Amino acid sequence: MRVSDIRDYIDTLGLADFVYSSKMPRDGRLRMIGVYNSKHPYPFKPGIGQGMSYGVRHVTILLHWTRERDETEEETDTLFDALIQTRDVTVNGWKLKFVIPVYEPMDIGTDSNGVFERVIEAAVYYEKTKEE
Repeated sequence: MRVSDIRDYIDTLGLADFVYSSKMPRDGRLRMIGVYNSKHPYPFKPGIGQGMSYGVRHVTILLHWTRERDETEEETDTLFDALIQTRDVTVNGWKLKFVIPVYEPMDIGTDSNGVFERVIEAAVYYEKTKEE
């Protein structure tokens, strides 16, 4: 599973005007969600015996929303709730088993244009075998 697959899943939730997984567009758009590989270190957990039937992808999800703090916080809560309710969803042939946020959403302030941003760190558990 790739970050782009998680991006595609988040896009299906229909919460943002634009969902991306590379560099944030710098064209003044609002209501965007970015999905990145997490830069935090997480311990490797190998399977015992034959290995594990599932994988874990740690991601950072950035909400770049509006110039309204409350609106940004509300939308972050909506996304957070949707993520923790994710169960057995298939996207691009991969089955997402569930999503576990690492901690509560974090307010990271505003960008240079005064747009509020919040971050969710999450572990996405998925089946290692891709459906064809």
